[in-house]
Amino acid sequence: MSVGVIDPAGRGAATQDRVARPAQAPRHRMFHKPVVIERRRIDRDRVVLNTKVALDSLVHEWPAMDCPHRARAVKTCLAVIRGEQPPSAARRAFVAAAKAARILREA
Repeated sequence: MSVGVIDPAGRGAATQDRVARPAQAPRHRMFHKPVVIERRRIDRDRVVLNTKVALDSLVHEWPAMDCPHRARAVKTCLAVIRGEQPPSAARRAFVAAAKAARILREA
């Protein structure tokens, strides 16, 4: 399929053989099994189902912000969102960070 494109020099239309695709949407991939963590409020736990929720928890409500496990989990979640790693890698890193912060709820 050909698409007409204006030549930047203003000399008329050029022909482009490929159609421009929109930027790829972020990948908030689902975990194979949910992770449950304790929140600051005693009566509320958080069920983490995907990389987006995991990253949100790590950035906004994590109790130990200077923990190296947290930093590793943030980097891994971002890599999954970019499509560079599988969701299982983010889940493993998130569970390790939750254990280090002592907020993981065992099933």
